[in-house]
Amino acid sequence: MRAILNLKHWQLFIILSLPAFITYIHPIVDKIIPILSFSCFFFWVYSIATVLSKNLLKDEKPKTNYYKFSFLLIILFYSSIAFTTDYGLQINTGNYTEYGIWLWPLIILILLVIWSIMYIFYFTAKIISLSNIKITGTNDSITINYFFAFLFNAFGVWIIQPKLQELLSANEVAIDERVTQEQDRNI
Repeated sequence: MRAILNLKHWQLFIILSLPAFITYIHPIVDKIIPILSFSCFFFWVYSIATVLSKNLLKDEKPKTNYYKFSFLLIILFYSSIAFTTDYGLQINTGNYTEYGIWLWPLIILILLVIWSIMYIFYFTAKIISLSNIKITGTNDSITINYFFAFLFNAFGVWIIQPKLQELLSANEVAIDERVTQEQDRNI
């Protein structure tokens, strides 16, 4: 997980954006490439929360049950939509009657998935903010900025990835200082 966080922001941008430009190779490949891009993005988001939350104390960590459920829901929903309906449900005023009784549960499920995506972005932004306070000791981090950076991921990579690398390197320095202090006490 840490490998994706150690990438430079331009490398991550290429990994996340390049699949959008690879189109019409083969019908099966055309369905797999967006899933890979989607998976890379959400793996990056999950890695951020997982790696940075290790630095937080138990009472500082937000609860992760709904966070993990949201990831599972999004992955299952996106994968099923990708392979069954060619990346879209195409519900409009002309064909909504074709869905019959399943229309309203489907709309509720779509709204739940949208809510889950927003929650994942908020949770990860909160973890970045809490880690910034814990590692650097400064309270200049605003969660909403990171939330919108995740929401507009093509631009957010350029903001979030350098901050992550700064936090991770500051954390390594802090760990090295603690180890040195413990060694000095033992002498």
